Amino acid sequence: MIVRRLVWIALALFFVSFLLPAYGVNGALVIGQVTAELTGYECALHVLAMAIDFEHDEDRLYFAAFILSNLLMLTVPFLLIVRYRDRPTPVPLLIIQLLLLLHVASWWFRSLDEWWMIRSGYYVWLVPMIFMLAASLTQRRLQLYTK
Repeated sequence: MIVRRLVWIALALFFVSFLLPAYGVNGALVIGQVTAELTGYECALHVLAMAIDFEHDEDRLYFAAFILSNLLMLTVPFLLIVRYRDRPTPVPLLIIQLLLLLHVASWWFRSLDEWWMIRSGYYVWLVPMIFMLAASLTQRRLQLYTK
């Protein structure tokens, strides 16, 4: 029951994060250019464009991992509720979740010089990934130690 609750809370927060401002400054003058806040959805589209764009070769893999994080957030709930309902969560899935969670958290460290541009949507996007990892770990613990 706790696993399902964590999964549904994580999914709700994940979808809400796409509606919130995630990065940027609302109408502020930044290095001579007026910028606007990007919602989580707009950031996801921007990251997708950067991952595909060959002009950003050095950052392509970094931004592509954000796409993987979003896809994982859409597939793990299905896996936990349907596929691994009666089985422990596999260790490789836990490792992948942890690595992608650390990658998403790395954006904050990478943007320390522009920390003020990271908006609430980023944090609301990070929290569901923590909840989903907690749900996966709880599922594994419940299946291994309650039988």
